[in-house]
Amino acid sequence: NVTAIRIDEDNRVAQSGGPRPLEDALHLDIDFNSDTSLKNAKWTLKYMVDVVAKRYIVELGTQKDVQVTNGPNTFSYVLDSIDMSGIKRKHLINNAGLFIASLCTFDDQDIIDVNLVVQVSKTEHGLVRHILNPLR
Repeated sequence: NVTAIRIDEDNRVAQSGGPRPLEDALHLDIDFNSDTSLKNAKWTLKYMVDVVAKRYIVELGTQKDVQVTNGPNTFSYVLDSIDMSGIKRKHLINNAGLFIASLCTFDDQDIIDVNLVVQVSKTEHGLVRHILNPLR
């Protein structure tokens, strides 16, 4: 089970990710407890936006060769930037996105998905994101 999610932007821990430029860097920490050990697992990160006629999925990265121990664990990942160029801007603004961190076994069996809703809004400085922490 997930025990904590920390979203660190600009070297400060924000309550819920705070409004930041949409494609800015992101540091994500997920604390979780496991009732089993896993070797060679992997975390994959994606950003998904559903619109009426299309689902956009942006692959953000993968961390391979993850060792999960029985008990408390932490997953940490840093994205230098998030490339949203493949999604039409109007779809980003009109729909909530979903940031998904998925833990899988080495043979791609799903263990857990951590879903973070992302609200995108338009400001005078461009598009900004607000990541909602599901544990708050």
